[in-house]
Parts: sequence; structure tokens; C-alpha cells
Amino acid sequence: MPKIELAIKEVIDRRAGRRVRQMAIPLRREVRRLRQLVAAVRKDLAALKATAAQWERMADQRLWTATVSDEAANAARLSAGLIRKLRTRFGLSQPAQGRLVGVTGPPWWSGSAAGRSRLETGGRRSRPAEAWAPGREAAFWPG
Repeated sequence: MPKIELAIKEVIDRRAGRRVRQMAIPLRREVRRLRQLVAAVRKDLAALKATAAQWERMADQRLWTATVSDEAANAARLSAGLIRKLRTRFGLSQPAQGRLVGVTGPPWWSGSAAGRSRLETGGRRSRPAEAWAPGREAAFWPG
């Protein structure tokens, strides 16, 4: 009789093992998925903490103020001659330089009312006379 009991016990164990594996495999997959999800949440949390710390550092900083005297600031300003030298050094045309700094050409280039020809204006200049004076070109476009 012990052999029959042992055989029945082995069959029960085998079937129980199969049933346990059938139930455990989906649970293992779910545990793996949840672990990956927790790792992703931890990574996002670390990035958010770093961003919050950076924002706190920025909020604690004092605003920048200029420590330059007015004379030094005036000396560092760009003059028409300096702009012309820089433009020629880099080989830029006036329209190309204007595009780089975000400025279009003078109004008379685009055909606006200020740009009418002398024939249309009866021989009068379409720009003020002081704009034609030497060194005043920078008032309309750099260079």
C-alpha cells in the first residue's frame, strides 16, 4: 500500500506544481512590470528634485547690477566707424548685417512714402538734410 500512496502523492504534487506555476508566472510578470514602473518614478522624482534645487538656488541669487561707470560704458559703445570696421572684417554687406541683428533696411529701400524718388517729390530729398551729413549714416543703418 505504501507504493500506491506514494504514487498518488507524486501525482498530486505534480498537478499542484503545475497549478502553482500557472498562477505564479503572471504574478512574476506583474511584479517585474511594477518594479520597472517604480524605477521610472524614482528617476522622474530625482530629476524633479534637481530642478527644484536649481530653482531655489536661482531664487536665492541677487539680481545682477552693472558695476561699470558711465564713462566706461560710453567708451565701450559701438560707433558707426567701429561697426563699419567689424562689418568689413567679417565680409558682411549692409543688408546681411541688418538681417543678423534683426533690422531691415532703411524705409526708402522698401518703397514706402519716405522712399519716393526726387522726380516724384519735385527734386526735394526724401530724407532730412542732416541725414546726408558725413557720419550720420548710422542713424538709418549700421555701417
